[in-house]
Amino acid sequence: MAVDTEPDDINLEDFFNHPCPTVITLALLLLEVYFENPFDILAQKFNVKLGTNAQPSAFTKYIDVNLVFQACRAEIPQNSQFYLAITNCLDPNVWQGEDGDQLDNLTLRKTIYREIILPLETELSQAYSSIPIQDLDKFAQGLNFGMLGQLNHSLHADSQGSVMNGQGSAFSDSQQPSPVPDLQQDFPIHGFRNQNNLSDPRLDMQAYPHSAYTVGILCALPLELRAVRALFDTEHNMPTRMRGDSNTYALGTMGQHMIVAACLPSGEYGTNAAADAASNMRRTYHELEFCLLVGIGGGAPSPETDIRLGDVVVSHPTSTSSGVIQYDRGKEYEGNTFQLTGSLQGPPRCLRTAISALRSNPDLSSNSLQPYLEDITRCIPYSSTTDYSHPGQENDHLFKAVCSTCLALGECIDAESHVQRRARRPTDQPEIHYGLIASGNRVLKDAAARDRWAKEHGILCFEMEAAGVMNTLPCLVIRGICDYADSYKNKRWQNYAAATAASYAKLLLRHTASSSIEWNTARIGYKSSLRIYTNGEEPQAKRQRA
Repeated sequence: MAVDTEPDDINLEDFFNHPCPTVITLALLLLEVYFENPFDILAQKFNVKLGTNAQPSAFTKYIDVNLVFQACRAEIPQNSQFYLAITNCLDPNVWQGEDGDQLDNLTLRKTIYREIILPLETELSQAYSSIPIQDLDKFAQGLNFGMLGQLNHSLHADSQGSVMNGQGSAFSDSQQPSPVPDLQQDFPIHGFRNQNNLSDPRLDMQAYPHSAYTVGILCALPLELRAVRALFDTEHNMPTRMRGDSNTYALGTMGQHMIVAACLPSGEYGTNAAADAASNMRRTYHELEFCLLVGIGGGAPSPETDIRLGDVVVSHPTSTSSGVIQYDRGKEYEGNTFQLTGSLQGPPRCLRTAISALRSNPDLSSNSLQPYLEDITRCIPYSSTTDYSHPGQENDHLFKAVCSTCLALGECIDAESHVQRRARRPTDQPEIHYGLIASGNRVLKDAAARDRWAKEHGILCFEMEAAGVMNTLPCLVIRGICDYADSYKNKRWQNYAAATAASYAKLLLRHTASSSIEWNTARIGYKSSLRIYTNGEEPQAKRQRA
């Protein structure tokens, strides 16, 4: 390759400088701790020639630590948080602003905690959280921190025997094993996966701190939460329960997002129960940026909007509403008129931006929810109560507003005469509708009232929880249509409607920018620069930011 620049004119420090030299030293210390050797001995062990300067500059130290890490990293499990912490230390992109500028003191402190301390805390927590506090001193007598990330390998290699006697022992050879607890028997190690099973994401049962989770999902019914959990890419163990929080959480990931999901207590419904659950979630998981209300609702079809059972309705702001109205809060006047009062917060900007991206994407398939629906039916074992498949269009009946006799009986004595005839869709694929959702503390089972709200306010869906959450957490409401909010309610479509709502939630999150920490993927942006240096090629210009 032709080079126009004379080698003597190149100052390598212009290309390989690190914005925060202190964390390079931290990376060096972490390597020494892990391998139980001073850095120079470690370099000799892996045949790395260090710089010759008696007092190395930040530049030479950066190159030295990078070279040693490149040489020895194969011996550190790459799915471990320890590996992630070292990688983050050495990645210069982590330690500068979006425009390449220096981080201010507060941002630097937060970055150090998020990118280094928190992964190390997680590593310790998921490995040794089961050790009783009174046994810590006894356990620490023989603990070898250098083997912390290799315990998984030891357990796999000698799953029947004691880890103390295995090749990956957590104790030094000079110590007698008898007074030291057996890691497997006395202190079971949680959170590590068999290396052979790394391809199965749902086996990633690790425990992460509360602050790692940035997206909440709240459901009203267990059948709704079951569909959501079926779409987790990974599932996590629960961290310590917070005092005063009555929620039970399901934790995991969807794409790059760290998800905390919860369901209302059995037998509790409505805005008050939802508000209490949302408050607990926000208090415990204080880094949540927004919440998705995912579940079922009653549809309000109209001549303008052909809503069918199984379709999805997503709350969307209008010129006069935030996307959700509380239809049982207001003033009632003579002549059967009702004036709504109060206001609810709208969905956060990041979700509205993601919705715009979805709706404007010409490449988005008309059956974009189908892969997720198939994941749900494949993941959840089939039974009469857990059938999440499409019930068939022949079971989708929209009845006309009925007489008082039908309302009193709760069923139609002459159903055929009340069915509204609609053309069948060419496929069973659910459609997605964006508009107003009505929320209140009562179940609406009145087609006439449904049609009136749809006509006067443009309501597309009725449900019972959103009004209690909108002003507690920034949130978006996603409802799968399971009935038509009339007197002919039944449960046939509930599972499938819950599945379509959960599927849309995952589709939306795939198009929503994540600020979650990349727990499972180490940053490797610095490798390209290092490879240029180690191969002796011409240094390229510094990365320019748009």
